[in-house]
Amino acid sequence: MTKPSQLSRVHPGLIAVASVASEMLCSLVQARLAAGVPAPDAFRGLHVDPADVEHQLNRPPLAWAIEPMESGRRTFSVPVQAEQSPLGIAQKGLGLSLFETAIITLCLLPEIDSRYGALIGFLHDDVTRKLPSVEMALSLFAPGGAASLDCLNAFSSSAPLFVWRLVHMPQEENLIRQPLQLDRGFLWYLLGDRSLDLTLGNVARIITGENLARIPMPPPLVKLVATELQSLKPVLLYGEDEYSCLNLAYEAVVQVGRSLLVIDGSRLAEMETAAGVLQQCLREAVLKGSLPCVTSASTLLQHGSPRAEQCRQRLLACPLPPLLVSQSLAGEVAYAGSGVTPIAVPAPRALERLAQWHEVAKTHAIDFEERTLLALSETEGLTGAVIEEVATVAQATATAEGQATTGRHVQLAARSALRQRAPSLTVATPRFSWEDIVLPADRLLVLRHLCSRVRYRSQVQETWGMGRGTSPGVTALFAGLPGTGKSMAAEVIAADLGLDLCKIDLAQVVSKYIGETEKNLAKIFSEAEQCGVVLVFDEADALFGKRSDVKDSHDRYANIETSYLLQRMERYRGLAVLTTNLRANLDEAFTRRISVSIDFPMPGPADRLRLWKRAIAGAPCAPDLNLQELADKLEIAGGNIVNCAVAGAYLAAEERTAIDNERLLRGVRWELQKMGRLMSTEAMEALLPATAGALRGAR
Repeated sequence: MTKPSQLSRVHPGLIAVASVASEMLCSLVQARLAAGVPAPDAFRGLHVDPADVEHQLNRPPLAWAIEPMESGRRTFSVPVQAEQSPLGIAQKGLGLSLFETAIITLCLLPEIDSRYGALIGFLHDDVTRKLPSVEMALSLFAPGGAASLDCLNAFSSSAPLFVWRLVHMPQEENLIRQPLQLDRGFLWYLLGDRSLDLTLGNVARIITGENLARIPMPPPLVKLVATELQSLKPVLLYGEDEYSCLNLAYEAVVQVGRSLLVIDGSRLAEMETAAGVLQQCLREAVLKGSLPCVTSASTLLQHGSPRAEQCRQRLLACPLPPLLVSQSLAGEVAYAGSGVTPIAVPAPRALERLAQWHEVAKTHAIDFEERTLLALSETEGLTGAVIEEVATVAQATATAEGQATTGRHVQLAARSALRQRAPSLTVATPRFSWEDIVLPADRLLVLRHLCSRVRYRSQVQETWGMGRGTSPGVTALFAGLPGTGKSMAAEVIAADLGLDLCKIDLAQVVSKYIGETEKNLAKIFSEAEQCGVVLVFDEADALFGKRSDVKDSHDRYANIETSYLLQRMERYRGLAVLTTNLRANLDEAFTRRISVSIDFPMPGPADRLRLWKRAIAGAPCAPDLNLQELADKLEIAGGNIVNCAVAGAYLAAEERTAIDNERLLRGVRWELQKMGRLMSTEAMEALLPATAGALRGAR
């Protein structure tokens, strides 16, 4: 560990305690000198020159560290002014005895003044042994006689000095000759450094209001946790959103007048020395006056793990009440059953997430539109730390592009973050916008209303208290013939909301095995809620078809699947779009649960002309291309129009020419054949009379 750049002033109380130990050490040296030093002996080791020892005794100590005291002092005590010093706090918080406190003070002396290393070497009669030993500690501070043997317990592995990693024994020697050295992080703490031990940087951190994105928590819940902590009871906070649990923990410890030291349980669980590192984290919490909070507790304290049992024992022995944060229920954590108080933490609501988005927008200087914020706040997977991460990534992306951070950058970063929460869903980025879709004005109005239902859902349902008893999510039914724009409309809505799209593959959902379909659907709905995608069920009548009379077991289980799907759809909090070609095939119970229903009609001549123009936009076209006649005479859907235009484009590209009437008409003929609408040559020529001769030659 490196020395901090700035150390606060050493506490006067520590100087007073060090003065006591210094005087006692010097007294022992003087007694040794008075008794006479044996002549040098080649077999005795590296002896110390008495004259040099006299010089070290007479040399003035460091002015800031040691104050001279009366000579001959032989009793160690902690002065009153030292009770509030770092050493006094450690003695009280870690339960150190007076003898153990004296050992720490003795180990401090050679760390702050080199002359003590020389004096210690003299007492050892070996200039190389500059660290105090167990024998020296007993000589200085033990009562003497057989009682000194009892003091040896202070050097066992279960004693506070070594449990809390305050002192190390660097060498393997006989116990009485073991050298004693202060832990480097503990040394800097004694000298006034209040920062967290640098060796714990990737495991622990102290949380303050500045580095925690605040989510408002219910005051009664905060008071409950604070009360439990004041009564020194360990608390387990569990809920779906771990970040909300962390916010609750922070607000509670603030009420009891402490800070919060957060320990990453998932990283600890990966370490072979997890119990030792956890103990070091708990030591930092006690010394810094923080309450320890272990996140991902279910990972660290899982049942049946020897490492978990070791960590559990360390937590139970902590003098401060620890907090545990977990997404699992209390009974699933090995810490349960040890006097812990389990408290369920609700996930933040959309309005609370919206408040956090506003705060993040100010912090990261993001230019947000309110409609973008509303859509993001309705996504349950975007909360707490995820919001902070999304904003940071969006800001970095915008900086790399040399632009100011906007809602577009945030939406892209949010999609990337959310995809990681749904590994089994196949999601896609929407390709179309409002400019791409061609529908009657009244249908477009209903589609925009569907987006508003998603954005303002919480305001209407929670703030205004309207729509009670209705589905918490939004379900839309798009009905119409193939090619009328149902799937495109779903992509347009997803793009407007800044969300990804997930089309459900019925082949992977429906299973012939009893109960498997329900399991597949449950997983899809659960992940979709977390990652905020727009669910699209194409050919929905295959899943949501009418329930039939029960004639055999197959009918019975088919009806159960439909009933389960209806119930799960009603609880779904996201946006689900169902498309069907046959509205009449849907179960009546489902149609009652639909938020918005839109019929997609076949396009009229004016809309078909717009569709033709959009389909060939950007491609080279012959000046005499007659789209008006095609739009007036050929009644096909928008999807078919796109297919015709693409076929004509490939013909033009192959022949290295522009798209003209002839090639477009050939594409029309092939598309109609695919649709099962066979037309004679005369009928085809009637569509575009100017191409009659060319079309006959190309039959």
